Amino acid sequence: MLQAEKFQIFFSSRYFQFAKENGFDPVSVITTTVGGSFLKSTVPASIQVVLSPVTGDPKLLPILEAMNSRMGSIALVHIVDISNAHIFVMEHPEAEGQYLCCINSCAMSNLVEHLSKKTLLCRHAEKQHDSVPAEISSKKLRDLGFSYNYNIHEIIQHTVKICMDCEFLPVM
Repeated sequence: MLQAEKFQIFFSSRYFQFAKENGFDPVSVITTTVGGSFLKSTVPASIQVVLSPVTGDPKLLPILEAMNSRMGSIALVHIVDISNAHIFVMEHPEAEGQYLCCINSCAMSNLVEHLSKKTLLCRHAEKQHDSVPAEISSKKLRDLGFSYNYNIHEIIQHTVKICMDCEFLPVM
């Protein structure tokens, strides 16, 4: 386990323990890999990781491959859906605990295929052996009544477009 993961588990458990001892119920939205448009002047790290099969970044592509290897897929969500989920749980009186925000999971080979269609530059050529993906589910959030606006195809489309617009990716 990475040091950052150990810290996150420690912090999270201490945070929820503190909340329980002090009579309040925190609600949190846990995001998966984020895509879509962005407002920053630089390309966010999560988007750079998603696009690493296109850019061939030798530091980021192994992160994406490790995620796929560990989970069997890449779980994606649009930044707009994350924002909407945060607002939704803040305003929903029955919201409690933690909610995973993920539209769906995409096998690495499917992600590469989507990127290839949008960029024609996909450099990640090695054959991926997709395993049965772990269920990365936002069922708890959906059961509360939340619905997503963007599917995986739209997430990739928006991500590629904004990155071409800001010249992180070459225009086709």
